[in-house]
Amino acid sequence: MAAKKIAFLLFVLGLNSPIWAQENPLERIVSIEVTNQPTSSVLKQISEKAGFLLSYNASDIDEKRHVSIAAKNQKVAQVYQKVLGSDYNLKASGRHVIITKKNESKEKDKNPLVITGSIKNSSDKNAIAYASIVEINSRSAVLSGQTGTFSMQIKKPIKEINYKLLISKKNYFDTVITIQKNTQKLNIELKPHATIDELTPLETLRIQSFNENSFVQNLVPSSQQYFIENNSLFEQRKFQVSFVPGLSTNGTLNSLTENQISFNILGGYALGLDGFELSGIFALTRKNVKGFQLSGVFNINGGTTKGCQTAGFFNTTIGSVNGLQLAGFSNTVQDSLSGGQISGFFNFSNGITDGLQLAGFANVSSDTISGAQIAGFTNVSLKKTSALQLSGFANVGLKDVIAPQISGFMNVGKNVNSLQLSGFINVAKNIKGAQIGIFNISDSIRGIPIGLFSFSRKGYHQLEVSYNDFVPYNVLFRTGVNGFHNIFSASFYQGPTESYGIYGYGIGSRIPLSKKFSLGLDAKVNFLNRKNAWNDVPDLWAMSSLYVGFKPVKWFEIFAAPAFHAYRYEKDVAWSERPNPTKNIVFREENSQAKFIGWTGFNFGIRFF
Repeated sequence: MAAKKIAFLLFVLGLNSPIWAQENPLERIVSIEVTNQPTSSVLKQISEKAGFLLSYNASDIDEKRHVSIAAKNQKVAQVYQKVLGSDYNLKASGRHVIITKKNESKEKDKNPLVITGSIKNSSDKNAIAYASIVEINSRSAVLSGQTGTFSMQIKKPIKEINYKLLISKKNYFDTVITIQKNTQKLNIELKPHATIDELTPLETLRIQSFNENSFVQNLVPSSQQYFIENNSLFEQRKFQVSFVPGLSTNGTLNSLTENQISFNILGGYALGLDGFELSGIFALTRKNVKGFQLSGVFNINGGTTKGCQTAGFFNTTIGSVNGLQLAGFSNTVQDSLSGGQISGFFNFSNGITDGLQLAGFANVSSDTISGAQIAGFTNVSLKKTSALQLSGFANVGLKDVIAPQISGFMNVGKNVNSLQLSGFINVAKNIKGAQIGIFNISDSIRGIPIGLFSFSRKGYHQLEVSYNDFVPYNVLFRTGVNGFHNIFSASFYQGPTESYGIYGYGIGSRIPLSKKFSLGLDAKVNFLNRKNAWNDVPDLWAMSSLYVGFKPVKWFEIFAAPAFHAYRYEKDVAWSERPNPTKNIVFREENSQAKFIGWTGFNFGIRFF
């Protein structure tokens, strides 16, 4: 090569070294204990334990100096600082850690440093297009063109400093070189390697999901994607300002930088956030957010969120959320949620949810959930539900439900071990608790259904034919459970010249005393209408009875009971053959509109199961 390369030491892991997921190597945890060993040996041991490649200028470090160190479960950056002191900078790029010596000199050269060159494949000598060239100290960065050539200009370079280039391209080994001031042109060759996926399947899926997001594809310049694709350089900055992605105080490397304080006039694009970010319209974050993120329209995070994510329209986190998502329209978590989601319309959690989902329209959790789902319209949980579901219309729990479901219209659960309370219908496969609604449906129930009509396939059902002292022949259907069931009745009364249709509704409770004997209490209200006079105000007949039942066989029961009757009819409805009890009268009263009669009687019959 035309340019002179200064010797670098590259410590490369053996094939039997452990494979690490793609993360910042400086954040990895290591333990090491050495006594009076050369610096070079200690540096190498740390890199091997943490699983990365180490690069540094041999002339920058006193390799023969002996050091002793004891570190247990500490970050690589902390351990290296103990070995080297505070006179060195550490840079992470993929599986590389680059050590550079801090330069105390601040004297700058008025003439810019221009670095040009070409990049080729070391095997076939073909040009490599769109390789990334990054100067480590100044953070200048460019891409090679279609012919593999590049040109980089460093304005006002600091004197007495050696500038270092990191050349990266997907499916090629990285190369680190040091540039001298008299360098004119570099001829760089990159050695190809087989593709090695260092990412876990989950990380690969997250990256793919983030990159395929339509907002990311339309708002991020293609040049940024090449830098991300080529290397994993990790930068940290205390402060940055962006106008749009690609136009930032972080320069071309904004997509490789984690910020502590970030302001985006319109929108920003960064590697991560560890602090505070304010955006006029949007924020796109490739990996993790830790702290507070506030955008006028939307936030999209490709990693995890720890803290608070707030947007005027929507928030999306592809990883997990440990904190709060607050949006005017919707919040989405593709992984687990520990904390809360509050939105004006819709919340979605694709993983385990532990906390609150509060939405104006709907909440959906596709995994287990504990805490609460509160929505103006509907809540849906696809797996185990240990959270209160409270909605204006419907709640759905497709697996086990062990917390109350309360809705304005409908509740649905598979195995419910709690309360279902709705304005219209409750449905469950198996329930241990209570159902309160107009209609209650289940396969089996250990508890009480309270409503106009309750049916449990394995519950209590009886067809009854009975005779009493007032209306001779009655047919009734009982449904629900022993402790509380609904009664639907129909009768027909035939006088000498007129006939009456009778229909009624009631509730009952039955206590099994043994396999053959039972004790029960019924209360029913019946309406009497004269044939061909259905527009008349019907008479009201109420009857309550305390019965004893006997089952000679499993499917058949005989019962008998004393009964109390109450009867009311309108004065101005003249029926010539109205039933008129005359015996055992308890009371007889009237007012300006109606007459009332009460008396005691009897009721007996048979029931079929």
